[in-house]
Amino acid sequence: MKIFCLPPAGGSASNYGKYIRASSISAEFIAVEYPGHGALLRDAALEDMNSLVEYTIREIEKLLGKDDRFALLGHSMGAMLAYEIAHHFGVCRDNRLKRVFLCGCASPNYLMSAYDEFVLLSDDDFAAKLSSIGGITKEMASNILFRELFLNVVRKDFRIISEYLPQMRKLSVPASIMVAEDDMFTSGKYKTWKMFCSDADFHIFTGGHFFVANNPEVLQTVYDYCNQLHAN
Repeated sequence: MKIFCLPPAGGSASNYGKYIRASSISAEFIAVEYPGHGALLRDAALEDMNSLVEYTIREIEKLLGKDDRFALLGHSMGAMLAYEIAHHFGVCRDNRLKRVFLCGCASPNYLMSAYDEFVLLSDDDFAAKLSSIGGITKEMASNILFRELFLNVVRKDFRIISEYLPQMRKLSVPASIMVAEDDMFTSGKYKTWKMFCSDADFHIFTGGHFFVANNPEVLQTVYDYCNQLHAN
């Protein structure tokens, strides 16, 4: 089973290093790198969600055989991306996709209210806000060179989010909604995911917005699903 991991805003494939190192026969974790991020930092970043969806589908298809089963694991912006990609495979009646793990993301009807406030912040306030939710350290927030490199990347991603109009229809593939107790982006905004999923279960973990990288129980939960599918 291949699990394609989709990073959050401003993130890169390196966000999923622990997952990739934990790959096994039942679960092979593959992290997608977006243009303008991480190892592809020098490439031109994509400007909208549709372009990002199309790019990611092409990258996934390169690594899939016709009989390969796979899952999507997206965190924050990556979860929005996974949601749209899952719709694509559903419309195409491609049953290779077996499950989506939607992590740290408000349901589609709440997305604009959850992220809009970030877009209008000054660089200082934006960096401070990212630091407050654990996205960067205080030292990073005050480092001029880091800010020049990173804030430009993450601001572009937040603009993509603020302009994104999600599909308001139910996924045909089973979904696992994963959230953290102290995540400001999903607090009170995740239960309505059941309106957008034909088959969904919910998992609540300790931690803040970046619980996917920091809480080992997330990886274990994904592993448990993959082991069940591998056994069938």
